[in-house]
Amino acid sequence: MKVPWKWLMEYCRSPWSVEETAERLTMVGVSVENVVHDSFEGKGLITAKVVSVFPHPQRPGLSVGYVDAGGRRYAVVSGAPGFKPGVVTAFAPPGSKLPRKGSQKKQGPAEDDSSRSGPEALEVLARDVHGVLSEGMVLSANEILTGEGPRPGEDILIFPEGTASGLPLDEFLDLDDYVLELDLTPNFSHCLSIIGVAVELSAISGVPVRLPKTLASWSFLDPAGSLETGDDSSAAAWEGEGPRIEVVLEDPDLCPHYVGKVIRDVKWGYSPIQVERRLYLAGMRPINALVDATNYAMLETGQPLHAFDLDKLAGGVIQVRRSRPGESIVTLDGVVRELPPESLVIADARGPVAIAGIMGGKETEVSETTRNVFLESAWFSPRSVRATSMRLGLRTEALIRFEKGVDPTAQVACVERAAELITRVSGGTPLPGWSRARAFEPPRRKTVLDLRYLEKVLGQSMEKDQVEGILRRLGFSVQDKDGDLEVSVPPRRVDVAEQVDLIEEVARHLGYGSFLGQPLNVTVSPNVPAVAVYKERLRDFLRCLGGSEVVTNSLCGPDDIAAMGWEADDPRANPVKLENPLTSDESLLRTSLLPGLLKGLETNKRYKAAGTVIWEIGTVFFPSKEELPLEKLQLAIAAYGVLSPKTWNAPPLEADFYYMKGLVQSLLEGLGVDDVTVEKRAGMPFHPGRSCKVLSKGVTLGEMGEVHPLVLEKYGLDRRTALAWFDVEALRAMSREPRYQPVPRFPRVERDLAVIAPEELEAGAIERLVRREAKHLVGFRVFDLWKGAPVPAGKKSIAFSMIFGAPDRTLTDDEVTLEIQKIVRKLEEELNVTLR
Repeated sequence: MKVPWKWLMEYCRSPWSVEETAERLTMVGVSVENVVHDSFEGKGLITAKVVSVFPHPQRPGLSVGYVDAGGRRYAVVSGAPGFKPGVVTAFAPPGSKLPRKGSQKKQGPAEDDSSRSGPEALEVLARDVHGVLSEGMVLSANEILTGEGPRPGEDILIFPEGTASGLPLDEFLDLDDYVLELDLTPNFSHCLSIIGVAVELSAISGVPVRLPKTLASWSFLDPAGSLETGDDSSAAAWEGEGPRIEVVLEDPDLCPHYVGKVIRDVKWGYSPIQVERRLYLAGMRPINALVDATNYAMLETGQPLHAFDLDKLAGGVIQVRRSRPGESIVTLDGVVRELPPESLVIADARGPVAIAGIMGGKETEVSETTRNVFLESAWFSPRSVRATSMRLGLRTEALIRFEKGVDPTAQVACVERAAELITRVSGGTPLPGWSRARAFEPPRRKTVLDLRYLEKVLGQSMEKDQVEGILRRLGFSVQDKDGDLEVSVPPRRVDVAEQVDLIEEVARHLGYGSFLGQPLNVTVSPNVPAVAVYKERLRDFLRCLGGSEVVTNSLCGPDDIAAMGWEADDPRANPVKLENPLTSDESLLRTSLLPGLLKGLETNKRYKAAGTVIWEIGTVFFPSKEELPLEKLQLAIAAYGVLSPKTWNAPPLEADFYYMKGLVQSLLEGLGVDDVTVEKRAGMPFHPGRSCKVLSKGVTLGEMGEVHPLVLEKYGLDRRTALAWFDVEALRAMSREPRYQPVPRFPRVERDLAVIAPEELEAGAIERLVRREAKHLVGFRVFDLWKGAPVPAGKKSIAFSMIFGAPDRTLTDDEVTLEIQKIVRKLEEELNVTLR
């Protein structure tokens, strides 16, 4: 939510500077994330009076005139219909500058002036226009605000009679402003309007809110809600004169209140420049005076409205109903949208003309030909409009307000305010009364605030008058009830439902800094879950091994699953789906930590990191027959690129299979996992020739290896990348606590062997056999591998070192020789391995 400062000041004039006001609002929960000074970009633009005008000597349709710019006259060529003698308009003399093209449309107030980039401002120069020198240009509002040309049907600005010439335009129009950028939590939906923020400002400053006359006449901020007239019961009602537009509520649970207002004989045009500037500052694009009025009223009050071209509505009926099979609508953005089943729509006799609470239809929009307008103001079910929005993937300013809830009593007051704004600019005659249907009255909400409970929650007592004063300033009605307070909740405060919500209102306006600190007097249980202790043990080892811990999103999308290349019968390829996801990219519960880590590597690569190592301990989810998904705790490690650059005495260290193997071996040794074996070739997303499964005592712990080229391509990674993942529960089951081993007292004996083995035989098989047969073996290491001459085809040479030792004596050569002979014999018998 963006709040233009001067607009806010019209309703509640703050006694503080804009910065201090922002700070004070933030301290009561209305979080002001940023204060931006949005200065007008035009330079040297002034007011000027047209002194004389005559036709262009060579170009019909153009006029030549002289303008008085405060003591100096300029010759100007223009084709604007408003370029007539006697008018005072906006003028850009030679040397002045217009804003950069599209500056308002592209940015609005999202950035400070100093950080803006793009085309330079357009300097106005004297130029020849078909034989006549034009010394500057007279300006339309669009040229002043955006630097672009006049819009269709747009004339130059014409100021009130008597306006002086030569006035700086930015000062005369008061275009510079500050913008408060709010970052509101869901319970501050009442601040999705300028008046809502003004109420909060009034409560902290004591300055009363000044409402526009129309809203004040309808008691817009009354604790009981806006005034209601007539008795509609549950039937559609026509209150007033003129042609009847019948409103039919087919689903009153989704729309219990709908109000329509007819305005006849309007004139199409554009809003005053000050209104357009405010809309830009508030983050909305001006369209035309009719649409701008509805958007202005929405930003002002928080109630979304929509303007239909009355003459394009068929059958004299408005139906508020669910969509029917096969129905579609072309929305205002020109997109053909298939309506999801059971979506709430606004329909005429032909079919849908709007998606309720989200966006209107193209066929009934107001345009240059519009003469009669039907204004809509309604209350739609938050759950219904949100569900439709999610299915369509469409979010609008109206939806943001409806999905959080709007004042169910404000529809008439707000439609009258929009009608006032339209007639002020576009003329026309509002017909008395409304076309209206209401299924039931909104309930009056009352809550008793127990002052003893308030003291218990806040930790300190408060005077009743102090509590009552805070609530009254916020618009609540308060009465004494048996020593406590009976509070009537304004209908616009949809976030207040229970006693604790009232306590929060009191606490935030009392000031959280005013609560006294007290020493914590609790007993902390020493019973820490074993899995939590093990996770910290894992973290300690991983920190020692290098890299950074990350936390990735537990939600993913179909593209993330597809990118990993899992087979259809792999449990990881069949994730749990969310019923109402925010986006398709976050519609599934993750089944692996690897996609998140690959995205992290992609981000590092995008920021030109040569290489990195990251790891995560997190939960993954799988479908279950139970109510909730099956959860498993996993560890995943990812390494990418060059981890250590080349030096004069060492080659670069790359994130390949052997780097990850060394890291995993160090981790497993530190955790006390023994009898570790590997099986060749892990599944996707691993490389088939550079990956393996990791087991301990026959139990699969996880997988590791380099990433498959197809997966690398999908994530845009162009260097070697290695991954590993482990089931934390399996790791914990195979881990043992570190045990002290004394330093050997007796010398060790080292022997090397070189053997010829079948090419397909893994070195791990040799190691397992050696460890099984050698009674005094304390160390084993492969140090050489060779294929090719003089080794026969289909064979390979493997050289390994063995270390023998005993805890109570020095082994003799004969003892070691006997063990080696036994090893050689078993290698030949069981593995077809011979000495080289």
